[in-house]
Amino acid sequence: MMVLFIAGCSSDSKPPSCQQALAHYYGAGCSYFDASREPPPAIPQSAMLNFCQTAAVQAPESCQDELDVWLECNAAVPDQATSNADCDCSADYMALLRCG
Repeated sequence: MMVLFIAGCSSDSKPPSCQQALAHYYGAGCSYFDASREPPPAIPQSAMLNFCQTAAVQAPESCQDELDVWLECNAAVPDQATSNADCDCSADYMALLRCG
């Protein structure tokens, strides 16, 4: 008798929470920056967590995919980011900001 196990990602899997995703992102050495100021200062993790939690509650249902993709990007950066490319979730962040 042969038993076959298939492992993979389910489309029903839930994205990480704001807390999980941003704790991982900042813990890996990544940061978001305020590009409206010169030089751009880093945005504290607490401010990004506040933004994320607000977006999770107030964003229209049609923006849930954008939020989920951004959370997944934050949670997927390498544990020890070695370059800006490792931390680049800016396209997903901008898609969330434009949504609505």
